[in-house]
Amino acid sequence: MWKEVKELRFCPDCGGTMFYDRETRQYVCNSCGVSYTIQELVMIKEKKMSFKEEQERKKRQKEEYLEWWLSKKK
Repeated sequence: MWKEVKELRFCPDCGGTMFYDRETRQYVCNSCGVSYTIQELVMIKEKKMSFKEEQERKKRQKEEYLEWWLSKKK
């Protein structure tokens, strides 16, 4: 039986295209075959965003410290 699917986003594991399968109510990767519910995809996205924000905060903190340190040496 043909499953009705629609394209949504990219796979968090391999970067392949994800499709929504209405029968299982999950997003399935066309490349690696992994499947996620919408809640799982949202949690993965939030985790990645918080990690990225933390990395940017640390980078800004290092840059500010370096700027402060170099200004004291003049």
